[in-house]
Amino acid sequence: MPSSKSVRFEDLDDGVDDGLYGMKGILKKLYTQAGSYRKWARSHSKKILSWGISLAWYFTMASILTVIPLSLELQREQSVVEMEKIQVKELLAQGYPPQELQRMGMTLEPAVLNERQ
Repeated sequence: MPSSKSVRFEDLDDGVDDGLYGMKGILKKLYTQAGSYRKWARSHSKKILSWGISLAWYFTMASILTVIPLSLELQREQSVVEMEKIQVKELLAQGYPPQELQRMGMTLEPAVLNERQ
């Protein structure tokens, strides 16, 4: 497996005098190293792909298992709040004072109180 360290110019000298100096020699050595990276990627591509698919599967399942119940709970909570608003309106229409409704544990929103007046 190729190392992840950066390539230094001093490391590119393999001691063989192939007649290429300067930038041309550096580029030639980098090109030959790219071939080894390409071979490594081809030999490990199936393993990398299967790992990526597994990771995507785990992420998708975790998202589904957390987002769907959370959204259902939010919908349920919103319907409970709406039902409580309806109950408060009905009890206020029957003549119950707001203090009595608060003692019963119901929340009185200003919008509900303003509709009564």
